[in-house]
Amino acid sequence: MDKQETSEQDQSDSRSYRTRMLFTRALVILVIMGYILLGFGQFPVTIINTWIAPFTFQMMLVAAGACVLLLLMRSPGWALMSLVLATINAFIASGDYRGRDVQVTGTSQELRVMLANVLYRNENPQYLNTMIVKEKPDVVIVQECTKQFSDSLESLASTYPHQHAWPSDSPGGLAIISRHPMRNVTVGKLEKMSFPYATAVIDGPNADVLMFAVHLMSPRSIATAMLRNRELESIADLVATKRLGELPVILAGDMNTTMYSPRFRNFTRTSGLVSGRRGYGNLPTWPVRFPKWFEFRLPSLTMIPIDHLCVDPVIMVNDFRLGPDIGSDHLPLVVDMRIPGAGGHQATSSD
Repeated sequence: MDKQETSEQDQSDSRSYRTRMLFTRALVILVIMGYILLGFGQFPVTIINTWIAPFTFQMMLVAAGACVLLLLMRSPGWALMSLVLATINAFIASGDYRGRDVQVTGTSQELRVMLANVLYRNENPQYLNTMIVKEKPDVVIVQECTKQFSDSLESLASTYPHQHAWPSDSPGGLAIISRHPMRNVTVGKLEKMSFPYATAVIDGPNADVLMFAVHLMSPRSIATAMLRNRELESIADLVATKRLGELPVILAGDMNTTMYSPRFRNFTRTSGLVSGRRGYGNLPTWPVRFPKWFEFRLPSLTMIPIDHLCVDPVIMVNDFRLGPDIGSDHLPLVVDMRIPGAGGHQATSSD
């Protein structure tokens, strides 16, 4: 190889190295910009709450990967910065792996709740029914419930005789079915453009519980993000008022935000509820797929946890897990709980 060829090869290697370095530093800068925006998360126009904060887990992985690449490219200063960012993200995400110390003694009720956003374009209700038969939940909340799904749920009436459905051909459809009697069932709206929410008292043999089923607006634009934020505030105030009563509260639904968002933290602080995920990890639920464009299953690392079940602090969560693919763009949740009863129970909780 002559000197000219060697020089050209060196120049090519140098350009390739600079390209990799610029790309890796750009990733770090994007993560830093995310944190700068995060500082403005409480303001009305919240780009951060819509498109940055939900991806805290992914930002942790990006920052960690950038740290490794920068070390390999012998850029220790930038690698250290990436490590700091990865550590901050890991600390935020680790909250879902730190469990709650809750013990319920005396009279209590075991309750299994299933939450399923079935996607209103889904035409395969048999997948949901099969899962219900297999998991044997006590209460099932079905979101984006169409007439086809509500009719299919009626086939389970021998096991779930207590059914209330408000089907729709839009994402606003809702249904609640239960093994146990339900009373004081109500349905309403939080905002002019929002989806309906429902409340019901589940009468268990040993304990009653007030159940909220909510579906908040998808933040596809600044306007809908602001609407979603107002919904979070409104439902938090409503739950806080209801918690002044005698019954413990459970809230389940597609909240279209993750627990990493400042808005979600405000919701739990105001409502007094805690995330049922505490101690069980990230457990992402969406998107399983994007039906409009392609049908193959997306990897878990690209998904985020926007479906939630939040509980009164006196409720003990025994298990919190994901269900199988039911043909929707969301994965279902299955949550086992122990509800303290009214007579002679004692419940303690510490975080």
